Amino acid sequence: MKTDSRHPARLKSLELQGYKSFAVKTRFDFADTITAVVGPNGSGKSNIADAIRWVLGEQSYRSLRARKTEDMIFAGSQGRSRAGMAAATITFDNSDGWLPIDFAEVSVGRRAHRDGQNEYLLNGQRVRLRDIQDLLGSSGLAERSYTIVGQGLVDSVLSLKAEERSKLFEEAAGITVHRIRRDESIRRLEKTRLNLDRVKDILAEIRPRLRSLERQAEQAAAHDSVLEDLRQALEQWYGHHWYLLQDELKTAREVAETAARGRDDLHRESESATRLLGEASQRVNELRDRRQVVARDAKEAATSRETLTRDLAVAEQRLVWLQDEERSFDGEIVGLETAKADVGERLVLAKKETLEKAKGQSLPGFIQPRSEAQADQERSKLADQIEALDSQVLRLSQERASFEARLEIGSKAALDSDQFAQRMREAADRGALPGLIGDLGPNFKVKANFETAILAVLDGFDRGVVFKDDSRVDSALDWLTGEHPSGRLGLLPLTRSRRLPPLQVPGDPDCLGCAADFVTASQEYDSAIQLLLGRTLVVRERKTAKRLLEGLPLDARVVTLSGEVFYPAGQVLVSSNGKSLDNPDRMRAQLEQLDGRITQLKHERAEIFEQRERLESEVRAGLSGEVVKASQAKVNSLEEQFHSYAGRLAEMRSQLVRNNEEQRRTREGTEQIRERLEHDSTHSSAAITELENLEAGLTRADEQRSEILVSETANREARRQAEDLYTSTQIKSARLKQQSVEMERRVQEDFGLVSYEGGEGQEPLPLENLVAHLERIDIVPEGLEKQVDKLRRKLRRMGSINPAARREYEEVNERHSFLSEQIEDMNQAQVHLKQVISELDEQMASQFQITFEAVSATFEAYFVRLFGGGAAKLSMLQVEGSDRSGIEIEVRLPGRRARGLAMLSGGERSLTAVALIFALLKVSPTPFCVLDEVDAMLDESNVLRFGEILRELSEDTQFLVITHNRQTIQEAEVLYGISLGKDKASEVISLRLDQAAEKMAA
Repeated sequence: MKTDSRHPARLKSLELQGYKSFAVKTRFDFADTITAVVGPNGSGKSNIADAIRWVLGEQSYRSLRARKTEDMIFAGSQGRSRAGMAAATITFDNSDGWLPIDFAEVSVGRRAHRDGQNEYLLNGQRVRLRDIQDLLGSSGLAERSYTIVGQGLVDSVLSLKAEERSKLFEEAAGITVHRIRRDESIRRLEKTRLNLDRVKDILAEIRPRLRSLERQAEQAAAHDSVLEDLRQALEQWYGHHWYLLQDELKTAREVAETAARGRDDLHRESESATRLLGEASQRVNELRDRRQVVARDAKEAATSRETLTRDLAVAEQRLVWLQDEERSFDGEIVGLETAKADVGERLVLAKKETLEKAKGQSLPGFIQPRSEAQADQERSKLADQIEALDSQVLRLSQERASFEARLEIGSKAALDSDQFAQRMREAADRGALPGLIGDLGPNFKVKANFETAILAVLDGFDRGVVFKDDSRVDSALDWLTGEHPSGRLGLLPLTRSRRLPPLQVPGDPDCLGCAADFVTASQEYDSAIQLLLGRTLVVRERKTAKRLLEGLPLDARVVTLSGEVFYPAGQVLVSSNGKSLDNPDRMRAQLEQLDGRITQLKHERAEIFEQRERLESEVRAGLSGEVVKASQAKVNSLEEQFHSYAGRLAEMRSQLVRNNEEQRRTREGTEQIRERLEHDSTHSSAAITELENLEAGLTRADEQRSEILVSETANREARRQAEDLYTSTQIKSARLKQQSVEMERRVQEDFGLVSYEGGEGQEPLPLENLVAHLERIDIVPEGLEKQVDKLRRKLRRMGSINPAARREYEEVNERHSFLSEQIEDMNQAQVHLKQVISELDEQMASQFQITFEAVSATFEAYFVRLFGGGAAKLSMLQVEGSDRSGIEIEVRLPGRRARGLAMLSGGERSLTAVALIFALLKVSPTPFCVLDEVDAMLDESNVLRFGEILRELSEDTQFLVITHNRQTIQEAEVLYGISLGKDKASEVISLRLDQAAEKMAA
């Protein structure tokens, strides 16, 4: 490691504050030979090279790895606020006067503010960028691109075109200033040549005129007399015709303006008519579309009415048959009841007869008459109880049959809804119906005594399907179109773009509260309940509902406990004992209660029959004898007949109940068909009425459109006439304007060259002033036009006269002499510039050749050293169309054939470029050089050779090396370590390696 130096350090220090990642003031003091900067990626090492390039005047943000001035300033972090400006200052040692300024130490600084302003400082004083460039340009810093060498320059050295690569050699040869002078001389030579041609052209134009001006001066005096006479005559002639033409032009313009206003009014009327016509046509199209829809609805209603009429006829025939069967059952029941009553009477008589016979025989142990009377009384009581139980069983059986019929209908509808809801859930699982939440029915419970009211309000939504939002419902409707569901199915979105708040419950004692308060639901279905029931009040009776409706909004409802739903607009929805709202699960529970009650009654009936049998056994036990036995046999026979009639009667009554239930269902079906038929008839009538109204409206709209068309046709004709009038007036105005222009031209010809007053030496008056001074002549003198023509002919015979010919001749002659002298001066300047260009070409070629040969030899030597063998060669090529020679590079790696640069690997290309840059630095050393990770792609052996050459070059050039390589670091005299702190700002530590080595040795 080298510690001494043969040259003074050019670059003494660098101070940064607020520049990129260097938030706080940071100072770098550089060694005389090599200073190394190390640190992890992203720590801000390369910002040091950017800062040096920035201070030296770099204007390309791309070269500075930025997009705008603000990127130069520390942006701040969570632990540190951002900086207000970026500042960087380089201090140079100028003790040997290598910079052309009278200071032993020179500091160059640059500041950037967040508003985009930049400041340049020289020894603390604000200066221009040009001042900095001129100062550094004299030392070669400003013109040598290899002063700061980054990875980009290393890559581009080999990828540049041959003629572009020669610029590096020109910088090394120091001929950039000569080339700038040569280019400037060429531009001046070309400019001189153009000026010389121009002056020669001007002289060629002047010479003929110079000769003619002598003749013109002699003719001017004779011309003035005739011109004055003509002027006086023209004043009279123009004084009459000019004002006459202006009056006609003014009148024509007024007519044109009037026509234009009329045309514009007609245009506005036409636009209004066009708009009305468009609206009328749109109305006609809308009416026609609506007519098609209404006609289709009327046809569908008629078809449905025909179907319902057939269904009604079938239902009525079925009802007639059931009524006939009911009458047959009634007759048969009457006959059975009569027979049963007859057998009952005979049974009573037979029992009495048996008792009398038993009394006559006075059998031992026979029951006394009082006891027998009591037995008859007990029998009668038991018979009444049996008959009462039979009536209850019959009534409950009828009610059960009704429930079964309703349950069958409700179960079928519920089954259809459940099956379809299940299909929708399956479709949602497949992703066909996104946003489906589930069925509402199983997820809510109604408070006792409020079921009828709540189900009446829900009106089918108790078995609805819940979705997240409206868009999901639209998807479900599209899906339903292809599935063709049977029955009704409610679709309910939870979210709405506009949802009304729940109703405020009035302080009426008969108002029980908001319907949603009597329903409990799981959390995800609570919004659905609020949406369905939040605007409904529950009251006890009908009069309360009517009283409360007066103060409610139109979207509110009131429902009674009996299921009557009242709307503010007057509609009332009545549910027949909740039959249309039967829930199969609730009906099954009620049916189970009925079955339990019937079973209980049958059990009670069986117990009463057992009591009667015991009573009869006791009675029979008291009877004896053959007569009694015979009577008892008769009684038994009659009892069997009685029970037979009672059983048949019960069976007939049961059939009658079923018949009545079927009649009820048939009547309900008939009523529903009639209601639907009435609804369809009403809908059909309304559709027909609407269709008639649409036809009438369509006729009116067609008539209105026809009227507008007629009006538009008339307007179009009027507009055409107005356009014709406007066009004709415009043509007339244009013709008069053209005549006015022509007269202006004639006035200019007649009066423009000499002043209106006719005095010699005065400037010509402007046309408007000239005309304004004309006296208005209403009547022209007789023969004025002939006099004017005569004078004009005389002037034409005299030819064109220049009254200022003598003065012009003197001026042109003086100019001719001046231009002749200019031509002589420019010829001498051309000769001098050509000589300067020739000398500069010879000097540049000589210096370039010397530098090229030196760099070529040094490059070949460095290439062999860096690669440990092989060969390299630089050659000059003449580039067609360019005054620069191209530089080609040919290399042959050790043990390989010669190959092009494109065939080299990344490391080989990097090492080749390093050899060329080192050759340039060896031949034409810079005061200092910054190498930014140039050795990044070199392996260990190549880095050793790289370090050796770097150490040799440091004798003439001061190096700042930004690197990761430990081998390169060992060549440094001073080492700086860069790291990124927690506040995202770069932190710096420094170490002098020579002092550290001495301490370690001690």
